[in-house]
Amino acid sequence: RRNRPGIAGSAEGAIVTLEVRVDRHQPPPRGNRSVPYRVYAHDDTGEIALTFFHAHAAYLERAMPEGEHVVVSGRMEWFNGRPTMVHPDHIALAS
Repeated sequence: RRNRPGIAGSAEGAIVTLEVRVDRHQPPPRGNRSVPYRVYAHDDTGEIALTFFHAHAAYLERAMPEGEHVVVSGRMEWFNGRPTMVHPDHIALAS
């Protein structure tokens, strides 16, 4: 988990650790559980969507408050040309 390349420098499929600032939460529409919960965040190099399927909104809002810096770790993926991380393995408030 020492690989910290920043969002734009992260390769497809690489396990990375990113320190990002949470911009906004986008819960799925009511009654549509097939749409994932997304948390948008950024660092100095770009924006990322943290994607959660069957998420607990209250937990995500506590773990990643809007405007706060958090550290996330997981597999970097590029979906439709945009960086994303599905179900990060680790989420913590940055110190």
